[in-house]
Amino acid sequence: MKVLIAGAGYVGSATGALLQERGHETLCLRRSPVPFPGHFKADASTGEGLEQLPADIDQIIVAISPGARDDDAYRRAYPDVVRTLTRHFPAARLLLVSSTAVYEQGGGDELSDESPTNGDSFTAQRILEAEQALLDHSPSSVVVRASGIYGPDRIATISRLAHVELDESEQDLWTNRIHRDDLARVLVFLMESPQARGVYLATDPFPATLGQIQTWLRLQPTHKLLPAPRAGRRERSRKSRKMYPKRLLSAGFSFVYESYEGGYAPILAGLKKT
Repeated sequence: MKVLIAGAGYVGSATGALLQERGHETLCLRRSPVPFPGHFKADASTGEGLEQLPADIDQIIVAISPGARDDDAYRRAYPDVVRTLTRHFPAARLLLVSSTAVYEQGGGDELSDESPTNGDSFTAQRILEAEQALLDHSPSSVVVRASGIYGPDRIATISRLAHVELDESEQDLWTNRIHRDDLARVLVFLMESPQARGVYLATDPFPATLGQIQTWLRLQPTHKLLPAPRAGRRERSRKSRKMYPKRLLSAGFSFVYESYEGGYAPILAGLKKT
């Protein structure tokens, strides 16, 4: 199968490597110069550079991160990209890496794939605009709403919990996450499942509170080796909710890192004393 990855960043690169392992012809779009075979410099939001690519793309995985946290950047990274790619490759099946930012619910609510999307921020609205454009384009399209992505070099949460004391209001905040490698596996699993369509929540099946994670973390012998949070780094507000990937589990997907312990343990084990 000929697969195009739009956005060869943290998630896209891992997905591309997995696709190649599984024998798929894999092409990648990047905004920056391209040092690797099969990588093309192009702007998926405007279409500039897409003429370099073959027309017979079977599937496209859209995994583009906004270049900034403002409305214009989110418009370019989400709805503009979806509309441009569906116009250039009308026969291709698209899978979009979306976000749980589309949900506004908090207060410990339980959410699944069918929960209403009521986020009113510009981030939520632009992502929902892209989702709708994708689903309107073809009934075989897939939206993958990922929760907090962590993994190698993405350890901000546990770095903070290793060094900063939580206040009482933070202790009981429910959090949700997915390891980068599991998200790549989700994308390939759904891509290789022609019957998959619609919205899938991509998050490990065991939500945990910040207090639970901090208690576990501080029992690990290497937790003090985690880097301290950067000075002045602004913490994004968290909504307390418990998310469950019901459709993925029903489809037969199994997580390698099904909880924070399983995902963070190898990261901590890899820390070395200097």
